[in-house]
Amino acid sequence: MKDTDRKALFWTFVIFLVASPRLMEDGISLDPAIYSTMARNFAENGGWRIGAGKYFFPDFPDHPYLFPWIQGLFFRVFGASDYTSRLPNLIFGSFTVFFLFRFVFRNFGEKVANFFALATMVTSPFVGRFATAYLEVTYFFFFAASLDYFDLALGARAEKTFWRYVAISAAWFTAAFFTKGIALLPGLALLFWWGWLSETERPRVLKTLGSWTAVTVAMCGACIGLQSANGAYPFWSGYFQRALFTRATQSKSLWRGEALFLWLIFRLHAIHVLLALFARPSQNRRLFWFALGGFLLFALSNGVLGMQYHHYTYPALPFVNLLTAMGLLKLGADEKLTLEISRKVAFRAAIAFQIFWNLAPIPMRKKPFVEFIRFRTPMLAMKQAGLTELQGLDLTETDWLYPAMSLWYWKLDTKILTAPPVPGVVVVQRGDGGLVPSLPGFRACALGPRYELWVSERWWDICFRSTQALKK
Repeated sequence: MKDTDRKALFWTFVIFLVASPRLMEDGISLDPAIYSTMARNFAENGGWRIGAGKYFFPDFPDHPYLFPWIQGLFFRVFGASDYTSRLPNLIFGSFTVFFLFRFVFRNFGEKVANFFALATMVTSPFVGRFATAYLEVTYFFFFAASLDYFDLALGARAEKTFWRYVAISAAWFTAAFFTKGIALLPGLALLFWWGWLSETERPRVLKTLGSWTAVTVAMCGACIGLQSANGAYPFWSGYFQRALFTRATQSKSLWRGEALFLWLIFRLHAIHVLLALFARPSQNRRLFWFALGGFLLFALSNGVLGMQYHHYTYPALPFVNLLTAMGLLKLGADEKLTLEISRKVAFRAAIAFQIFWNLAPIPMRKKPFVEFIRFRTPMLAMKQAGLTELQGLDLTETDWLYPAMSLWYWKLDTKILTAPPVPGVVVVQRGDGGLVPSLPGFRACALGPRYELWVSERWWDICFRSTQALKK
């Protein structure tokens, strides 16, 4: 094993230690619940067509399906749970650092790579998302691997080695595209930007870019054709229509959305951004413009959506950290914290972090609404007795949280009502005053601070007995 790879694996392990305490948390959030539900459906049923439920995303046109397929394979091996839903991205996120460290070490030296990894280790919006089922973690892992092998192809002299690296890079990029589709456009632009910044002779750069593009297009086209030929649902026409003409144009105020998104990155990553301001092109022209280009491409492209979701900032953060590493070196951090000392400090800090969060009596993040955990027992009892779906009252069509969580935790789909419920099981959301309207023919079975579970006569005894057993 090369010395570079050993050092990259060291940082991968250290950052894995920092990220892994979240593996054992109770509760997942909205998007992870949607993807995990689709993955569980794939694990149980297989097939080329993936959806969440009968009423909630019976088909899923927002993103390609690679991540639910990968997560579904994990579920087949380890079972579907909150914990196993986090496993793929905990691995992918940690190994993102492996590929980025190799790339930075090879091009800019060990000092920059070391301080980049150190800055990344304490980047909570980045490392803190590894153990979550967000698509950003997966697709950026694939992109980082693609970038690393693309760079190796630029420097390869043997023809056989060159084509091997081109094929590997194209395969990783294809995987990234099949994870989050056109969200990878800034990554595509960054690969070409890196080729332009490369110190490799220009004909070699053009050959690499041309060869890589041809192989990548061929791979993506073959995979699209394979899915289209085997899937009855016309995913790609719906996806491109939605991605290019709906989601990308939904921001009502582009400049305001961009400004707010950049401000969000600063708020989440303030110390790193302030240190990054000390970076100068004179330190290393290629590194500075590559890092700045990567940040702007990923930040501005996500800002176009006009949404202030924290996980959208994820792919921009490593490029901030590259500038942060430059800023630390500019301020003389390497004179006080040598490579050996910084690695020792990082390893000991990671061990301490791991021990603390496994013993601390407080959660790392806010848990989901207690009802999704508390109502599982009566839901399971009624499902075993023949219940196939729920009814939702006072829940809006845009309230994704409830149907996503009910599918994941209860394995029951919900029909959102606009009229009084028919006999069955109804989940009602409390009003502003904490009151729920009376439902003729129904009785309250289980109560929570946000939702209440009401059942008609047929389900009353089953629901009541299950909740009584739970109290004992």
